[in-house]
Amino acid sequence: MSERDDNGNLLPDVILEDKYKIIKPVHTGPISRIYHGFDCKNKKHVFVKEITKYADPFLSQQAIEQFKCEVKILFKLKHKSLPKFEDYFDYEDNRYLILEYIEGRKLTAFIENQREFLQEKQIIIWAIELCDFLLYLHNMKPNPIIFRNMNPSTIILASDGTLKVIDFGISKIYEATAQTLGIAKTITPHYSPIEQHGESTDKRS
Repeated sequence: MSERDDNGNLLPDVILEDKYKIIKPVHTGPISRIYHGFDCKNKKHVFVKEITKYADPFLSQQAIEQFKCEVKILFKLKHKSLPKFEDYFDYEDNRYLILEYIEGRKLTAFIENQREFLQEKQIIIWAIELCDFLLYLHNMKPNPIIFRNMNPSTIILASDGTLKVIDFGISKIYEATAQTLGIAKTITPHYSPIEQHGESTDKRS
């Protein structure tokens, strides 16, 4: 019996590592999927992030390298705009991250359901939150972290009114001479900077 639906998402009630139960998909990114899950041992809700599996061995290896990069980044980060990183593991030839669950909804869904314009004051508060988050990443030592995926579908409006950023799938630790992995050279239409369409990205982009 298949554990996935026609879109490749894990089905509800699938259990990973005898511990993490899938509840529903939350977000599909360029190289990963995020699910709402439940930690059966610790009795709490979590985000389960699954790295996309590729048939092409070259792309598969790049996905693994990008996964390692994301784990390395998340291990270092502690910020109010980020869910806490809790666990990572391999399961049946797939790779997973476990993140703190944030009660709320994606900013895309919130905006689409608004009948009136949002108040300017609220927009400014959110903009300052996101700028503070980016400043934190860009001031990491010894190398800044370039997020590369800032858009409403990677941001959750939490129940307390704050914004949480959930997808580091194509992020990178910046090194002037390093090349971005091909699998992470992806764009989000209308949101990605011009440099991400074919050049190198740094703090300015």
